[in-house]
Amino acid sequence: MHRSGVVDSEKGGSKIDEVRTSSGMFFSRGEFEALGRVEDRIAHWSLVPPDYGEGIQVLEYELGQEYK
Repeated sequence: MHRSGVVDSEKGGSKIDEVRTSSGMFFSRGEFEALGRVEDRIAHWSLVPPDYGEGIQVLEYELGQEYK
């Protein structure tokens, strides 16, 4: 996991900023079989095809960390 970023509206992409102090990571869609099953269940529940979704993001907030 790496320090979470925020959108850099001036330059595009993302940047590290004190407004968000969590750590996180992204998985590609279907990267693991178990994640593919979760994505399929979400698609079934939401009635939105899995191809319309993004990869799953995992965030960790330790005590005192926040996203202002």
